[in-house]
Amino acid sequence: MRILNLIDNWIEKFENALLVFFVSVMILLAFFEIPLSKFIPMNRSETLLRHLVLWIGFLGATLATRDERHINIDVLSRFVKGRKKKVCQIFTNLFSMLITIVFTYASLQVIKDSKEFGETIVIFMEIPTWILQLIFVFGFGLMSFRFLLKSLNLIQNLFQSRQEVKA
Repeated sequence: MRILNLIDNWIEKFENALLVFFVSVMILLAFFEIPLSKFIPMNRSETLLRHLVLWIGFLGATLATRDERHINIDVLSRFVKGRKKKVCQIFTNLFSMLITIVFTYASLQVIKDSKEFGETIVIFMEIPTWILQLIFVFGFGLMSFRFLLKSLNLIQNLFQSRQEVKA
């Protein structure tokens, strides 16, 4: 468990750095869009900004999942307390993990199709669309990992609290 938590902490630091970088690029690009329009056509910088918003949104979603600040529709856990609440949270996290695994798989199919068709986006040079779409796979995959990690931590806490009660 410690290793998984350490990996998650390292990933979080990387995500934070990416967020700072992407937001900085967005601000600079938006700020310098008029002077740069002589060198870069406006629609290209707009395309880059749209993709950066997508990346920032997914990175924010993965961080929200880690901090348990994501959208959570779990009515049952509001009415139960103690161990039953932890069990409900485990099942909710495992169900969420399964859903995000399905989304990860679907994202892989979208990227595969995009690679097959050879779609490209011209920003500064031709960039294959599938490269910009990788955030779907990384985002949903990382959310799956974090839901699993939350479940494992809750299971561990559940058994530790059970042993403390016996002692």
